[in-house]
Amino acid sequence: MNSWMVRKIALMCVLVMLPYWAYAADTCYAIDGQSVFSNARTPWPSSKGSYNYSDMFMSGSTSASFAYRAQFNGYGWCEKIGSNPIYYINPLSLANSGLYLHFIDKTSGVDEWVLVESQLLNSSGTVSTLAGSFSINSSVANVNYRLTFRYLGKLPIAPSYSLETSNNKLVIPTVMLASEQHGSLDAYQSWSTGNWGTKKWLAYEELTVVYQPTATTCNVPGQTITLDRTSIESIRNGTSPKTPFVLSFNCRGGANHTALNDINAWLYSGDIVNDNQTVLRSTTSSSTGVGINLLNASGYPIKLSNSRTAVNDADLVLDIDEDDIFSDVEQVSIYAAYAIYDAKPQQGSVEATATVMINYD
Repeated sequence: MNSWMVRKIALMCVLVMLPYWAYAADTCYAIDGQSVFSNARTPWPSSKGSYNYSDMFMSGSTSASFAYRAQFNGYGWCEKIGSNPIYYINPLSLANSGLYLHFIDKTSGVDEWVLVESQLLNSSGTVSTLAGSFSINSSVANVNYRLTFRYLGKLPIAPSYSLETSNNKLVIPTVMLASEQHGSLDAYQSWSTGNWGTKKWLAYEELTVVYQPTATTCNVPGQTITLDRTSIESIRNGTSPKTPFVLSFNCRGGANHTALNDINAWLYSGDIVNDNQTVLRSTTSSSTGVGINLLNASGYPIKLSNSRTAVNDADLVLDIDEDDIFSDVEQVSIYAAYAIYDAKPQQGSVEATATVMINYD
């Protein structure tokens, strides 16, 4: 064989081997189509949808967990023909501390922190390619995961990683796919900054968290209290009977029975007849100089307000501060008793009306 033929064969061998060396790396990445002419692209996004978690802490629990299966769509390319590993990366396992979500709504008084943690129930899969390209779907990435939300209320520590919203919605990453193992922080930062690198990620899934707990409100059922008959003398010497009753404030709203706002309540009446604002008597009463006292659990007269919109130095019968823990039913014990407010009382009927006024701040 002459020297010209040797050089030609050697050159041809080099040209044939170059494609083999170029595709020898064990990597897969996202492409913008299914053909061999498709270009590399950023990872394919998919959405798990929007889930309303507003009531997840209403039962008094401080945590709630939900199981999901990821759903991916897109196309990938593997430089190695045959079996390739696909890894499922957890972007929420940030230094094992999770992602802190801050929900603010000045209208409803919401200012809440919630910690979300994620657990992947399987960690990897495989994809076998005959022509390099493949579809990214559930047969390739069969990923199940569990999200756990933990109610924090006010933030106890300065979070390393957090998201904040004023419209009750936050989008979080749930699972990411790659053909190499990447850390959780790497995954989260790639997602949060949009700096995906070159041929690094295949796909990722997002989920929209809706969290809008209702403001804390209370209501009180109406009731009629009937006092036993008595005499002027018994009222004068303090031996007339006192009739007990209970104001039951049915309260709801807020997470984990934690008030999202201040709540205070007082008693209003248009039937107040004394300067101390403690004796009530309506004009329909037939007696003279005799009214009704409302007494607190200690037996002291409760001062009422002559305004529906202002306390006006009245005694509060309910006082819950923002972030206080409250019961579903807040009960206030009260007594009704006859009271003489005139020097010349005369027997007859006594009637009066009081209304519970509730204010929210």
